[in-house]
Amino acid sequence: MATQTPVTVTTTSKKYSLAWLDAGKALIVAAISPVIPIVYAALQSGTFVMPWKNIGLTAASAALAYLTKNFFTPSQTTITGAPTGSTVNVTTPSVGEKTSTTAVK
Repeated sequence: MATQTPVTVTTTSKKYSLAWLDAGKALIVAAISPVIPIVYAALQSGTFVMPWKNIGLTAASAALAYLTKNFFTPSQTTITGAPTGSTVNVTTPSVGEKTSTTAVK
């Protein structure tokens, strides 16, 4: 006898698009990425003079790389609650929306 289990289907952002959350995360990556290697190099040289130009270029490069990665990442559909080996017939929801359906095993 087939068992039906309720599941939730969620779709992430579309491919070739960026959201405001992506921009915020890019700023965090830009703020953190130059800190460790550049500050470490400055400390190893025996002085604590910050090379601001290098820090700015590294931060901008990291932010651009993060945004580029997110821009080309394909959308993903996540199905939660489905037992292993079950079958789920689903229509992919719009970006950021959730759909409920059932899994049959």
